[in-house]
Amino acid sequence: MKRQYSYFYLSLFALSLLLTVTLQLSPVNRHFGLGKEYIHYLAEQINGQIHQLAEDRDAFIDAFQHAGKDRFKLSAEDSGTQYFVFRNNELVFWSDYRFVPTYESIKGNYHYKFFNSHHGQFIISRTRFEMPEDTLQLFALLPVYQKYKVENAYLKSGYNPALIDDPSVQISLEKAPSRTAIYSPHKEYLFSLDYNVSGERSQQFKRRGIWLLILSSFLSLGLYVYTLIRGLEQGKRYEVGLLIWLAYFIAVRAIMLSYHFPFSVFEWDLFNPKLYASSFISPSVGDLLINLGIIGFIIYYILRKYARSRTHLAIRRLSPVGKNLALGYLVVLSHLTMQGFYYVLTTIFLHSKLNLDITRNIDFSTVSLNGISIFIFASLIFFFASHLFSRLSIQLSPQRDSRSWLIFLMASLLYFVVAYIFQFLYEGVFLIQLLYFFVLHFSRLPKRLHHFKYISFIYLFTGALVCATVGTYAIYSYGKKKSTNEKRKFANRLLPETDEFAEYLLEKAITDIQSDPLIVRSFTDPSFSTKLARQKSENHT
Repeated sequence: MKRQYSYFYLSLFALSLLLTVTLQLSPVNRHFGLGKEYIHYLAEQINGQIHQLAEDRDAFIDAFQHAGKDRFKLSAEDSGTQYFVFRNNELVFWSDYRFVPTYESIKGNYHYKFFNSHHGQFIISRTRFEMPEDTLQLFALLPVYQKYKVENAYLKSGYNPALIDDPSVQISLEKAPSRTAIYSPHKEYLFSLDYNVSGERSQQFKRRGIWLLILSSFLSLGLYVYTLIRGLEQGKRYEVGLLIWLAYFIAVRAIMLSYHFPFSVFEWDLFNPKLYASSFISPSVGDLLINLGIIGFIIYYILRKYARSRTHLAIRRLSPVGKNLALGYLVVLSHLTMQGFYYVLTTIFLHSKLNLDITRNIDFSTVSLNGISIFIFASLIFFFASHLFSRLSIQLSPQRDSRSWLIFLMASLLYFVVAYIFQFLYEGVFLIQLLYFFVLHFSRLPKRLHHFKYISFIYLFTGALVCATVGTYAIYSYGKKKSTNEKRKFANRLLPETDEFAEYLLEKAITDIQSDPLIVRSFTDPSFSTKLARQKSENHT
């Protein structure tokens, strides 16, 4: 039965790959037939905006008639419609100073019309209304497509999203059977809509379909790997199963990172590199959570299977020298685990906009919840990894003798020296892990986790306290580094800029003054100044 399931999952994986290749090579036509329905939806949306334009226009006329001298304050109202009032073909009011059409360009005998200009495309509603002094004409312009000569992050040319939210839609002034015509409430033809089959929306729909098939292939391959590993576990080949899981996850993550999935298809903030860009392996918060989930799954698999594995049996049969080396190796691994935990926490502060300090802001936004989730996942991984290493160390050294003390200290000292040489040593983190592993190893707390008693809660509380301490130390280190950088920037702003030419002129002036005989004599001969004054007075008499 299990072999049948394996063949089924493998066939599903092959079918998903085949459909992926087929969709990649085949063109997509109008959203697989959804183009016309989408155009009809846009037509209804535009007609609704035209009716809203009439209501806004009437409301503006009423406000204009009662505004008096304060009528220009109406231009401050934040609405997409632009209003222009003319009296005897002369402009007397405008709500948008960036674009003011001439009367000759918009005049005519109509209620609504489509207007093309170098600033964009508009739907114009024209009407007359009475004022005590005269009859005025109002032209209300509803933007359909806006053009900007200079574009930036805030000003971008494109359709008015309230009317058309798809750049693949094309506007035409000519009627055609294949196009959808837009009319005004007075049955005046305005323009026609057509769908660009080669537009970005079709390509995006195609990409999403491809990635859904790829996800299906990932899932089916994962199920096949699971059934394969279950068969290996019956022969107690847990090490091979672990290697297969590692190969599967590495392959999946490599494909996702190479093609920036899922952010390339679904632009979720969770996978946005602008919020967190630490490395190629973790380019976003979502990728970091996925990586932590994979690491957590691997540690969970090892915890469940290591006691029955052949590797564990071989470790227990090691010679005394081999056990000593294995114990030292576990001590070094525990320090590296703490280093990885601290690294994840520091990257949250240094390479992202996440904030875990609830003393500054108690509002739990989505970004803050993501940061707290990372802290919780990383803490759980650190706790269970330390639990695994300490359990193995207890089995290698069941007695609390001087040999365990010596190996523990020598391995920690070795890690300290190597970390110091390669400049990844953090003294505070090293001391915390040194004390934590010492407590776990010599108190035998990890042996109490499987039976929930009072001492089990003490063990859990100790782990939580260590994680919180490391998180506090990470916040402290980040704050200290940030304060140092701010002080350095402030000092650089206070220091004057070096002007080499001015320094040269100043040094030359000092040299000329020091070498001038008249100035030198005036300072060295007290009577010289009196003689010089008498001489000058005699020359003027």
